[in-house]
Amino acid sequence: MSDLLSWHATQWDQLQRAVANRRIPHAILLTGAEGIGKSRFASLLANGLVCDAPDSAGLPCGQCKACHLFQERSHPDIHRVEPEEKGKQIRIESIRDLVSRSILSVNEASFRVFIIDPADAMNTASTNALLKTLEEPVPGTLLLLVSSYPSRLPATIKSRCQEIRFQLPIASEAGEWLAQQVDLEPELAESLLGAAAGAPMIALEILRQNQLPSYIQGLDDFLSLIPGTEEPVRIAERWHKAEDPKRYLGYMTAWLHDLIRLKSGGEQPRMIPANRINSLKTLINQLNLKQLYATLDFIYEIQARLINNLNLQLALERILLYWAQVNSNGAK
Repeated sequence: MSDLLSWHATQWDQLQRAVANRRIPHAILLTGAEGIGKSRFASLLANGLVCDAPDSAGLPCGQCKACHLFQERSHPDIHRVEPEEKGKQIRIESIRDLVSRSILSVNEASFRVFIIDPADAMNTASTNALLKTLEEPVPGTLLLLVSSYPSRLPATIKSRCQEIRFQLPIASEAGEWLAQQVDLEPELAESLLGAAAGAPMIALEILRQNQLPSYIQGLDDFLSLIPGTEEPVRIAERWHKAEDPKRYLGYMTAWLHDLIRLKSGGEQPRMIPANRINSLKTLINQLNLKQLYATLDFIYEIQARLINNLNLQLALERILLYWAQVNSNGAK
């Protein structure tokens, strides 16, 4: 954990300069795509701030008492606020506890750090409870808000934080990092990054949970609806039974972007493995750009409705039925 990800170097240096000049903001909002290591960055920053002997770059030593307490998640000046279950909201009681702790003096270090992750899991009551702490910061207190969906946060919260944005790493950089984590062949690393929309942490999770075969099967399912050799409702039912069925919404938009790239003869595909491209040429000839963009728009419309609790299986069925219908009626 003490290693800084190479694609985080710019953001790290920016904040370390602020620390050195005693100008670090009281609240920082870390934003960017899911799975690029924002949570890891927040933890590393917090650890470095409480470490007894950080190196010249501000990275924690990993050996001192403070680092050991941090590793055991028991450091008295580091507090994490997160949902009790993944996908659930952060309870207002958790934010009230943060507020009460933030007014206390620090115990061991010069900073008391609160990590809210994901910050977009706060509901209206939770954000309102946090607002006073943001408006009247206590010296020595740092709030780190982590969010992949900052648009879900109210303007009153965002305007009181300094936003630090993270970009997806370039494929070669992410692939090299993946190869260092596990023993991977280049083609498999490429497929993993494709399945994860270029997000290294998600790629690693897919590998550890053995989800790559289901991703490849999902791609084959989606492509089978171009010639109409599969039944959309049956595919939707199968996808809905997967461990994380909502992820297929992201997969489909990324596959469509790749099909648009292939149809346009422009950039190289990012989500469709290179070893599948040649076999797709016949299918791609059956598509046109208007159909592809129309399907993308339809998926975005369905995603917006999901916020209002539209049934996910029904949403998948509607998208796949639409995709199949577009292909059966489309011009070559």
